[in-house]
Amino acid sequence: MRLRWLLPLLGGLPVLGATGKESHPLSISFNDHVRPILSDKCYACHGPDPEDRAADLRLDTEEGAFADLGGYRAITPGDPEESEIFWRIESKEEDEIMPPPDSHLSLSKQEKSIIKQWIEQGANWDTSGKSGTL
Repeated sequence: MRLRWLLPLLGGLPVLGATGKESHPLSISFNDHVRPILSDKCYACHGPDPEDRAADLRLDTEEGAFADLGGYRAITPGDPEESEIFWRIESKEEDEIMPPPDSHLSLSKQEKSIIKQWIEQGANWDTSGKSGTL
């Protein structure tokens, strides 16, 4: 069964193809792929509301996401291994994993892969509203 007709409906997100292997967009778009994940899973604790913000980390602004946090960064463009966000979303430790278990939120493998690939591609923070390239 071919599922190609679903691709436009899913906004270009990776889907399982006929081979059963996960396919990835050629270029991850911040607006189309990353921002929705951050908004749904991260902004409650790392967003615009200073009353609810944890760890003085803002992921809703480019300045906050790339800020020096005392010798490390949440996002280091081009280098997931040096990005705290990558370590946190991949962690198995309850006191380190993000989002934390008590938030009742979690990231799927696909969402983690999108974030990792976006960082690898340079973490372009394009908010112009243009769609990503597939």
